[in-house]
Amino acid sequence: MNPSSINGVAVAIRVLFSMISGSLWFGPKTFFSVWWNALGLEGRTPSGSPTTWAPIIGAIIGGWR
Repeated sequence: MNPSSINGVAVAIRVLFSMISGSLWFGPKTFFSVWWNALGLEGRTPSGSPTTWAPIIGAIIGGWR
């Protein structure tokens, strides 16, 4: 695949849509508690560590590749 044939606007829109839909899906008023309990972390509070941004950065880089 030729990298110059990638539509940058389409990639940016897809990344934004996936981030927005993911934040709504796993938001505190939707399925976050179910997901948190399924991970076995019930009773613990989530921390905003630097590793929180790793999947987001990986998705953005993966979207460009």
